Amino acid sequence: MTALRGWFRSDGAVRTRRTGDVVHGPVAAAGGLALAVLLVGCTGSQPSTPATGECDGIPANAGGCSPDRPVFTGETCADLAIERGKAIDTRLHAVIEQPKDVDGQAWSTRISDVMVLATMVIGRRMWDLGIAEECDTPGFLPVAREQFTDDLDTRILTVLFDGSPASPADWDAELYRYIGVIDDDSPGASVPPAG
Repeated sequence: MTALRGWFRSDGAVRTRRTGDVVHGPVAAAGGLALAVLLVGCTGSQPSTPATGECDGIPANAGGCSPDRPVFTGETCADLAIERGKAIDTRLHAVIEQPKDVDGQAWSTRISDVMVLATMVIGRRMWDLGIAEECDTPGFLPVAREQFTDDLDTRILTVLFDGSPASPADWDAELYRYIGVIDDDSPGASVPPAG
């Protein structure tokens, strides 16, 4: 999975985390979206089973068994967007405050981990509530963003690409990339998770 972890740039390219190579075009975009859909699709109703490497259908290596994983209790898309926005803000500020490298993981890797886990947990909650198909990115993302503290949008640009310059458009693309899979027209988004 490490080889697949990369980050999207505003021009649609992906820079891999392991080698730093830049991959352009629809293959890069499709690969990132497919991975996110796969991760969200893995959030089906399953009991907590840390022995098998997952808790509540979320892989342990993605933070599924972490005692500090986010918990979302909202009942509507708007409630969940508010909760996700607050959780992302808190967790990303914690990453920003840390050194560039922590235990061999760069800022961008830890940012990705925060975003992926929040997406998986929110996807699980939406499916459990039966509202996954009615929630969409154009309604969800602005509500979540309203929960960010004033300085997050500025400070994240200094660490998003591990110190390389990032633009507000890059940050927007990152936000959409991680939550865009909830759209009804996204591949696999309207298919209930296996379980």
